[in-house]
Amino acid sequence: MLKKTVVTLAITAGAVSTGMYWLGNPSHAEPQKQLASNSEAREPREPRQDDPLKATAKLPITQVVMFNSGVGYFQRSGPVDGDARVELLFPASGINDMIKTLVISDSKGKITPLRYDSQEPIEKTLKSFGIDLSGNPSYGQLINQIRGEKVEVTMGNTGNLPATMQGTIMGMESQMRGEPGKPATEKEFLNLLCSEGLRNIPLADIQRVRFLNPVLESELKRALEVVSIGHDSQKKTVRLGFRGEGKRDVKVSYVAEHPIWKTSYRIRLDKNGKAKMESWATVDNTSDEDWQDVKLVLVSSRPISYQMDMYAPLNIPRPIVEPELFASLRPPTYGGPIASGGNGIFTQPLTNPIYANNSIPLQNGGIGGGINGGFQGPGNPGGQGGQLGFGGGQMGFGTQGGFNLPANKYQNFANNEQAAANGKLSYQEFANRRLQDNNNKAAKPNQAEVQQAAQVGSIISDVDPKLIEAALASSELGNPSRFVVEEKIRLPRQQSAMIPLFDLPLESEQVSIYNPRVQAKHPLNGLRIKNPTKQSLMQGPISIVSDDQYVGESRIQDLQPGEQRFVSYAVDVGVEIKPYDTVSPSPTMTVSVNNNQLSVGYRLRSTRTYAIKNNTPEDRVIIIEQALRTGWQLVDEKSALETTRDLYRFKVPVKSGELVKYEVKEELPRIDPFAITKHTNWNGFATTLGLDVWTTNERDPEEKFSVRVDNPNLIVVTHKDRRKVTYNIVNRSDVERTIDLEHFLPADRQIIGEMKPDPQNKLKFTTKLVLPALKKDVEPKPVTFTVVEENRDTIHEPFSLVGITQRGPVSAVPAPASVEDLPPARFITPLGIEVWHRTEVLPETLVSGKFSKGLFDASIHDRLKHVYTIRNTAAAARTIMVEQIIPAGSSLAGTTQVAGQGGARKEYVVAVDAGKIQVQDSIVETKVKRSWTFEQLLAMPEETLKSYTKSDKLAKNVQEALEKGLGMLTALRTLEASLKEQAAAIKSITEEQKRVTEAFEKLPNSTPLYKRYLEKLEKLETSLEKSQSSVKEMEESQKKQKAEYEAYVKKLTAE
Repeated sequence: MLKKTVVTLAITAGAVSTGMYWLGNPSHAEPQKQLASNSEAREPREPRQDDPLKATAKLPITQVVMFNSGVGYFQRSGPVDGDARVELLFPASGINDMIKTLVISDSKGKITPLRYDSQEPIEKTLKSFGIDLSGNPSYGQLINQIRGEKVEVTMGNTGNLPATMQGTIMGMESQMRGEPGKPATEKEFLNLLCSEGLRNIPLADIQRVRFLNPVLESELKRALEVVSIGHDSQKKTVRLGFRGEGKRDVKVSYVAEHPIWKTSYRIRLDKNGKAKMESWATVDNTSDEDWQDVKLVLVSSRPISYQMDMYAPLNIPRPIVEPELFASLRPPTYGGPIASGGNGIFTQPLTNPIYANNSIPLQNGGIGGGINGGFQGPGNPGGQGGQLGFGGGQMGFGTQGGFNLPANKYQNFANNEQAAANGKLSYQEFANRRLQDNNNKAAKPNQAEVQQAAQVGSIISDVDPKLIEAALASSELGNPSRFVVEEKIRLPRQQSAMIPLFDLPLESEQVSIYNPRVQAKHPLNGLRIKNPTKQSLMQGPISIVSDDQYVGESRIQDLQPGEQRFVSYAVDVGVEIKPYDTVSPSPTMTVSVNNNQLSVGYRLRSTRTYAIKNNTPEDRVIIIEQALRTGWQLVDEKSALETTRDLYRFKVPVKSGELVKYEVKEELPRIDPFAITKHTNWNGFATTLGLDVWTTNERDPEEKFSVRVDNPNLIVVTHKDRRKVTYNIVNRSDVERTIDLEHFLPADRQIIGEMKPDPQNKLKFTTKLVLPALKKDVEPKPVTFTVVEENRDTIHEPFSLVGITQRGPVSAVPAPASVEDLPPARFITPLGIEVWHRTEVLPETLVSGKFSKGLFDASIHDRLKHVYTIRNTAAAARTIMVEQIIPAGSSLAGTTQVAGQGGARKEYVVAVDAGKIQVQDSIVETKVKRSWTFEQLLAMPEETLKSYTKSDKLAKNVQEALEKGLGMLTALRTLEASLKEQAAAIKSITEEQKRVTEAFEKLPNSTPLYKRYLEKLEKLETSLEKSQSSVKEMEESQKKQKAEYEAYVKKLTAE
């Protein structure tokens, strides 16, 4: 059975015929001959630049620079002789720091390229060999990996098989076999293609397998060497090379992770009040190397730098270019998968429709935050498949997947071989492994400080002495302190030490420090100390000893040279302090009303009173700490001893047994908004500050403005919209107040009066008002102030026609005598005037005339009269400018100036006394040309026609022609009228004759009625004959007169 088989490995280097032997059973092991390797059989050659260097002793650590930022700067130095190689061990987590900060100096030689172990030697390197040992494969799995290779197989239990066979490996398989009466078990078989055919050999019967390919043997040997040196995966070897002649000194320096160094302090007080301070530094050697005679430098610096992963090998993905398969051009595509199958990284944007499927979940993150988003797609090949996903932020890829496990377990392993056929880690596999390692690593120190630490350490350790002054002058150290330990130290690995830094006199003052957030009732005993050194002191604990007795402990933050600092170490129970607060608004306020909102600006005054009782027999100096509040300001800025970023400090001396009250007054500028509220008899702003404010806004029309009627239902008044804004302010406080009343003016308006604008804001006008204090049982009266303002430019304000059902509006002005005559509809404005307008069409007037081919061509004036009635309802006389619009081509009556294309306007100045009515009329004439026939002229009103015939605007011959033509036409019209009368008479006689005839025919001849009807018929016939004769005569006369008239008109021309 394979489980019971002991596998031994014998590696033999030999000629091409010599191979690798796998021994399946130790009882069948055979000795191997040691043959010369290929390299030993080669011809001798000259040394080359890349020849291996001989190893030398490790360079010891000679100087350490410690920072308080989690890193340290290490310098190694020592002699080397000739060409030498130095190997340094680094933890895997420190390789990045080494790559970024390593500095090498060879005084008389050259430095060769250094080499260091890969980040993942076992996982990545083993997969690169022809035989993959990364998964700790079994005997059968190793043979299955080298399918297609020629081997020699030696059998231990030959059975029916030859003792030794040579052939090509087809592969491994597992079968279930068993003996009769026993359950079947799994057995492994090697399929070997020999010269005589294919053989199926039980793996348990094989004693030895020898590789006939020397290259494959070499690959296996190298893979085993990698396994051997990779047992300590936490350490990485860095190989430094030096080429030169003779003995010389070399230096190597770098930054590495290291614990910070810590400081602690002691203050000793004597009976005379004098003090001394001593300081100790605590350092740790957490490395795996002893420090022997090391120069130690302690720097209190927090350098700022950046971090960069330079250790991880990164393969840049490259796109796959598809070869052109068609003669014709195809539409270009940009991007696409960079790897075959479904696991490629797509360079096209995720808005591409093929990635818009909802089944592809997207994530935030990416490779180190570099890919915004991610995707998942089909993963590993196999029966169950898998998913590939980009994770967020840490170069994280993840794969899930697997394979169906059929009866032959080697099929799964064969597929695994295909997945790694190229012998390299894919980018996805590398990133996946990186993610897992990052999750398993312990937290690193702040790598952002490594780069600056390297620069600082280089300066202090004198790697380049010329840079010291420049570095300090440019504040590369961030103004740190630097302590150089005079004696070299020895510190074994994993041990710590305390090193004295200084012991100096200390300038100090004893105080009691009160902060209610620390101790509400008592202050703390403390000291005000001053840094006694010329360097910055790091933060750390302080123990205080007074008269050789321990009295307490404290702590300080970083202290600069010459800087003073308070420290406290015990509760001073002999002093009690009680603070209390009062808050009130300041008596000076600023009031402004804008957009129906009141804003009151004032200073809210807060007074904190500290009642301090000293019950001790000694005088005390109390230091009161009061927190800074955003926006608050001290009324007396000089009262504070000092101000820190967070609080004020006040110094208050208190004698023994004394009670002292100390006040700290602060003010906060505030602007409180208030909205309008409705009250019983007024609407305004009732504030919580004891102020009532309301305003009135009234029109205060100018004494002069103009009125224009645009149409019968609309007038436009042109004015500057003058208004009076009155402020009413009531003080309901028992304190007299001074108010700065701010009136803000719109940009298009101006102040009427003597108010001056603010120098900083030309639209703000301020006036001071003094409000008397509220008296008991007396209703306060408002203090008022009125501002008059108007538009800088005139405005045109329209007003519509208003129907009035009453006899005029109610007014304090007595109604005029003619108020009863006011029309029910008129224009009523809030400007103190009422206007109504009517028009009247006047008879037209003739300007000129002539006859042309029987037509009377005339120029006439159409006349329209406008009547404006203006009522002044104001208490003062007004001057109204009435604008009369003159259309284009028209003119005012009595003038010859005709309005142009845009028309014209005429202003009438109308003075109207208070409460009176004034009328202004205007006649607009429009000259038009008309042509009339005599028929049209005769149809005109008699008065109009008479004015034409008698007009002095016509020439005499035109006037005579007009009269003659009108006379002829009048005669013709008279004759036509007579004809109509005769025609009507004939019609009447004919109808009567018909009626009598019908009755006559029905009567007997002997009756008297018959005789009377006969007489009547004779009379009717006679009358009919006369009428018909007269009509005939009249028709002949009409024909003659009409011919004469038409002939006259046809040739009529007169001017």
